[in-house]
Amino acid sequence: MKLVYRILDIFRRGFNKLLIEPGMKKGLSSCGKMVKIGAGCELKPLKNIAIGDRTEIGPRALFWTTRAKIIIGDDVIFGPGVTIITGDHPTNIKGRTINSINDEEKPPCCDQDVVIDNDSWIGCNVTILKGVHIHEGAVIAAGSVVTKEIPPFTIWGRYLQEKSKIDLKNEYKSAV
Repeated sequence: MKLVYRILDIFRRGFNKLLIEPGMKKGLSSCGKMVKIGAGCELKPLKNIAIGDRTEIGPRALFWTTRAKIIIGDDVIFGPGVTIITGDHPTNIKGRTINSINDEEKPPCCDQDVVIDNDSWIGCNVTILKGVHIHEGAVIAAGSVVTKEIPPFTIWGRYLQEKSKIDLKNEYKSAV
């Protein structure tokens, strides 16, 4: 049984590398050099997503946009299972159910860009919601839900309120 699993895994990864990943890269609004997109990723619509150079997206990532954009800088690393969603549903329209409101009827506040600057690290199973800007050098710990702006060169854990006491910008300066 182990052999069957290994063969299927090799086939799955090869299929992603040879067919799926190149097709996704061509559909992006812009795609840098040496970008890697892991197996099982769902990025849609591709035309609203821009990815910089040397960025790696782990397997099973889910990047969903509507009218808003996802803009990812250079040298960003995503762990497996990362979710980015740029929109939500209005819940305050009386007499209308959520699923009866189409995209054109949604107010602009329901769709906002997500921007991730250069040299950031997004851990596994992180969820990033609409309107978030993750600044350069930031690290987001595994399992976090990000709903607000993240300052540069900081580490953030599980919930946005739990900022680490480590300031990466000063750590980098002292190491140089």
